Amino acid sequence: MHVPRILDPDFLDRTACLPQDMHNDWISVLAAENSRRISDANEWSHVFHTPRSAEYIFTACTRLRLPQEVKYSALLIFDNFMVQLVSRLHESVYNSKQSDRKKYYEWNQIEATLSRQTTLRMLSSIQIASKMHSYNEIGELWKRYFESLITGSPFITMAHLRLAVLEKAICLKMTQLQFYGTSLSVQTVKLCLKTLGFAYTEESVVRSELRVLSMIDWEPAYHCTPLVYIESLFKILKTKWRQNVEASDYWHYILLVLDCVFIHWNDVYNRMMCNVLGPSAEIITRMNM
Repeated sequence: MHVPRILDPDFLDRTACLPQDMHNDWISVLAAENSRRISDANEWSHVFHTPRSAEYIFTACTRLRLPQEVKYSALLIFDNFMVQLVSRLHESVYNSKQSDRKKYYEWNQIEATLSRQTTLRMLSSIQIASKMHSYNEIGELWKRYFESLITGSPFITMAHLRLAVLEKAICLKMTQLQFYGTSLSVQTVKLCLKTLGFAYTEESVVRSELRVLSMIDWEPAYHCTPLVYIESLFKILKTKWRQNVEASDYWHYILLVLDCVFIHWNDVYNRMMCNVLGPSAEIITRMNM
């Protein structure tokens, strides 16, 4: 009998839990990463993180019954990919030696192509995110990789390459494996696209996934998602509560708030800026920040 996977964390399970004296260390790690996230931000961050893109990806992940963390990672991957792709395409057209009229025409063609491919790119982002959060399957991937080293296959030459190149090779092998369960296989993505009215081949799905990975420099998990921060803080808070409370009720409310923040990202950001800077927030742009 098939037992459905529990998609929510079990805050009562203490398996592999950090000792209490290491909680502050973990919070410090998250705080340091958040500082890097702030310093790395620029005026183009979250440009494609819109209410429509968030709702579309969240709805797709919900209907596919994927873990909660997948939808947040997928949205961040999609935004990062689109920013990188559009920036490079715009730079290419802008620096070309064509007339302004031809540049304008070419850019219109590019915009039309990007619009047609948006659904494919979103599902590729979801597919990558689902593999990131499918822990058992990623473990199996590494197991196969190390077995290939032991058996002396040609892949052993990868052991002598730079770490960045090795990571790219692992990501490439991820796209070649057929995953089932919590992650999306090529066939599942193809079926989703067909249901939505897009006739893509399996080869097109694989190429799209590689395109997304290469455009974001093979770093889909450069930062932890906000869900990791919230889950860590809630877990630590739960251990300090004296009374017995139903953690799942709080957790579902937390997810609802986080969904609202992700969907209305710019509105929340602007409201926070107004609270911090007052009336002057209205004249400060992304570039000024």
